[in-house]
Order: sequence, then C-alpha cells, then structure tokens
Amino acid sequence: MTSTTTPIVCLFQGCDALVDGESQKCAFHRNRKKCSVDFCSNQVYARGFCIRHGGKLLCCYPQCSRNARKDGVCTQHSQLKPLCSVAGCSKLARRNQKCVGHGGGHPCIVPGCHTNARFRGHCWRHRHCLPKSAAKVAHAPMDMDRFTGFVDDLLQDIDIEAIEPGSYTPWTC
Repeated sequence: MTSTTTPIVCLFQGCDALVDGESQKCAFHRNRKKCSVDFCSNQVYARGFCIRHGGKLLCCYPQCSRNARKDGVCTQHSQLKPLCSVAGCSKLARRNQKCVGHGGGHPCIVPGCHTNARFRGHCWRHRHCLPKSAAKVAHAPMDMDRFTGFVDDLLQDIDIEAIEPGSYTPWTC
C-alpha cells in the first residue's frame, strides 16, 4: 500500500515554500522565530512578538494606536511636522499653519481664481495659461555654458523700473 503525503509548507503566515528537512520552516525562515502569542503565525519583530502583538512600540499620544516611528510618536503626532491650526483638524500644515483644505496651499496666480496652484503657480484649470516657451524650457536639459549665455542675454535686454507695492498683476489668459 502506498500513501501519498501532501508537501508541508512553512509555518509562517503567507509563506508557501516547502519546509526544510525536519523543521516546520522553509530555508528562508529557518533562523527566524515565531510570535510567542498562541495561534499567531507571524515572525518575531522584537521582544518575542510580531508587530501586531507588541513587537513594535505604539505611539505615546493618547488614544493613538499607530506604530511609533521616532521619539515614541507616530508620523501623525511628530513635532517635526506641525498640524493645521484650525480647531478640530488633524491634517499636516502646509502654509500659514493651515492644511491645504483650510487655505494653506498656494492659490493660482490667475486673478479671481481661488484654486490651489499645482504647476508653476497655476491650478490645473489654468495650466494652459503658461507661456509656451516656459513649458518647453522647464523640460529641456541645458548645459551650464549655454545657461549662462542665456541669462546674460536676458539681463542685457531688461529695463528695470520701480513698481509701486501691490500694483503688479500677473498676466491673464
């Protein structure tokens, strides 16, 4: 009588590799330990536990269950990136201590448009207002000698005039 045995796969969750010899682990996982929580088949991250069961420290901010990244806090509660100053908002501040949703983005430079700018001072709707030469120059590589010559030519052709503060308006489409 011949019996067919099904190949045994590695005990770690998500690993379909065949076991290595008498072990319950594949060649890749042979030196790794299993989480010490019963019926958990994840590998140990630290202190005998997988990340889910406490192998990684949690954020020390009250009622936050995210993993700590640096100095005991998660990226959401890190002091390196300030939060929006609007009461009740927990998004990251961009400009003027506000998130983009509360006015912290850069507005489009087209007069009367209050949409956030995405490319070279323009929103997506007004991106076609860019001068054609500006769009091409932005993507064309230029060596340093050519660039300095270009700047020198521009500076020779410029007449500088004093402008009253607030009187400048950008071009319109």
